[in-house]
Amino acid sequence: MNDQIYVPESVEIANDLAIEEIHDCRTGTIVSAEHLLPRDSESLHQLRRKIERAVQQRSSLYLCAYCSNPIYLSLASLRKRSGLHFKHYHDDGDCIARTRTGKTKEQIEAQKYDGLKEGSLHIETKALLVESLERDPDFSCVRTEKRWTDKDGKKWRQPDVSALYQGKPVAFEIQLATTFLSVIEARSRFYYSEGARLIWVFRSFQTDNRPAAIDDIYFGNNRNAFVVSPETRDAAISAGRMMFECHWPQPELRGDEVVEFWKHQLIAFSDVKTDSGGREWFCDCDTERRRLRLCQFKCLIRDYCTNHDALSFEVRDAHWDKLALAATALKFEVGHANGAQRFRKLMSALFSLEEGKPVGFGFPALISVGHHIFDKHKPLMFYFLHAENAYGRREQFLGAGKPGVWSHRRDEARAQMKRGEACEPDKTHDALVRALFPEVAAEIERAKKKGRIGPGVLVGGR
Repeated sequence: MNDQIYVPESVEIANDLAIEEIHDCRTGTIVSAEHLLPRDSESLHQLRRKIERAVQQRSSLYLCAYCSNPIYLSLASLRKRSGLHFKHYHDDGDCIARTRTGKTKEQIEAQKYDGLKEGSLHIETKALLVESLERDPDFSCVRTEKRWTDKDGKKWRQPDVSALYQGKPVAFEIQLATTFLSVIEARSRFYYSEGARLIWVFRSFQTDNRPAAIDDIYFGNNRNAFVVSPETRDAAISAGRMMFECHWPQPELRGDEVVEFWKHQLIAFSDVKTDSGGREWFCDCDTERRRLRLCQFKCLIRDYCTNHDALSFEVRDAHWDKLALAATALKFEVGHANGAQRFRKLMSALFSLEEGKPVGFGFPALISVGHHIFDKHKPLMFYFLHAENAYGRREQFLGAGKPGVWSHRRDEARAQMKRGEACEPDKTHDALVRALFPEVAAEIERAKKKGRIGPGVLVGGR
């Protein structure tokens, strides 16, 4: 393992954009090409995959505003132009924005791979892969360069290596040089449609200055890269299992920042996970990074709630702006500071139930928080009562204050929710509540399964 810090690489944008305006098919508007161009490598390769996937599904994300032909993101230079720019898939000569040479992708691909496909390094890597697979009893039918015809008998591919893993098909493609994203995406879609896993294999992996095609694969696999080498072959022989060396940026929370450090580890094929979208990974980098950013965001909200009344208006607004910016980055919407009171009360109430003491309220006892929510913020009772159950505070509430008062208010709140009256839930921040307070989300799902939440939104007790 190592601790080399991972820094997202910036992207150089072309100084002279041939296509300056783009038709965004998702919104139906004309937008500036410079506005759409990603500023970091991760966003770039995610968007490249989305564009190519849409085209292969006979759709388009973006069209040239001048000629209405499909376009894609290119890193290649054209004459004196360099850096990231949009490019036509096909130039018919009618568009004022010329972005392509006369050669087709197929011609360029043929030139580039002539003599390379079966070069010595490719042959050696394929042999290392086969020898490693044959050591693993979970693999069978290991074959090289075996034509794979689809279920309809119309399309075919010829993977470098194919096999059955516990009876299920797996294709292995060795990536040694650059190739078109269209080729990468076409292979991915082919094997996915066949119900097979596709594992892209590298001979080595650089943590910086990587070719674009390597990143198209790497980012498409949850930022995991799998390497086969003489060392992994020796490990496979020793362990009796197919082995890779996996490289990934491990997210960690250091102080107030989420940082990522390059890690690499020897892993078995059985350690590799897959998802419904066909991604293959050892470390779920995206999920872990989001989890840490949510923890960071939750701390930011708690600070805002607890310090709100003691802050000046200027500092309070600045804190809210920082909070709103963090929410946007996580795909949440918290609205404007002028309407933040209900958001703050909801968050404060949930923090209070989670911690078993008033948070963001000037009350001496937790029961007072419950009465305040019932008296002043009835639409928040839906989450409050579920959180009461989720964090095991029900007995604490029923034993506090005057006997029977809180029990009566709980029953009244449930009745009003059922009738759609004052306690009908405000679910403006439902997605955020579920992300920051997973115990509450789980309690809501349990109530749904037991039929305690129906069309009228009824909240039941345990």
